[in-house]
Amino acid sequence: MACVSTSQKDARTRSVLSQKALAAAAGFDRTYIRLLEREQYSLSIDTLESIAEVLGVEPHTLIMPVPSR
Repeated sequence: MACVSTSQKDARTRSVLSQKALAAAAGFDRTYIRLLEREQYSLSIDTLESIAEVLGVEPHTLIMPVPSR
C-alpha cells in the first residue's frame, strides 16, 4: 500500500528535519505538514514536488509502497 504520509515522515526524519524546518523550507505552515503526515489532507503534485525537493528525494519515492513494519 502506498502511503505518502509515512514515506514523507520517513524521508523527513532521515533528513533530520523537523516538521517546522520542512514547512519553512517548502513554503508551508508546520500545521499543514503535520496534517499531511497524519493523512488528514491530500497533497497536490506541486506540493509533492516542493516537499521532495526540500527532502532531496525524487517525488515518486514519496508515493512508493511502504513495507509493513
